[in-house]
Amino acid sequence: MDQRLSDFAGQAAARLNAAESALIRGGAPQAQIARAALGAIAASAARIGLSRCETIAHAGAELIAQGEDAYPMALRGLMRLREVLDAIAAGGREPPGADDDLVAAATQTLPPSIADTLAQARERLMEIAPGARDPRLAAIIDRLADLSAEIGHHRQDEAPAKPPGARRSKGPRP
Repeated sequence: MDQRLSDFAGQAAARLNAAESALIRGGAPQAQIARAALGAIAASAARIGLSRCETIAHAGAELIAQGEDAYPMALRGLMRLREVLDAIAAGGREPPGADDDLVAAATQTLPPSIADTLAQARERLMEIAPGARDPRLAAIIDRLADLSAEIGHHRQDEAPAKPPGARRSKGPRP
């Protein structure tokens, strides 16, 4: 096997282990460690022309960035990346395969927030009836603006009960 492929496979496996360990420990700082490890794998893979490794690592990093709900799919990506790295170590090249499921999950767009939806509805109403001479329509437009502002205000003022990625406490410590 080519020395640079051997070096890549060894370094990428170590980084993949670090990413898996970080995800298992949980928490936002650990997610950042996992994303950084996968980003390094993707960059190294791109430099030596391993497009499948690059795609899987990049998709894994994007899935981790989406939050805990996407972690199961991210872990699926990490397992697939391990299989590809094992194949490179054994045979000196990337195995063929399709990773469209990971790419699709990593690039899916999240639905708009309620505040965004309300703001869009208000803007659309103002386009349709810019003068809003009907007091009922004007009241609806004003109420949409108020609701949108309230929701946005609550989002900024309220701290989450636990930080994203934090583990649930098993109870008070003695």
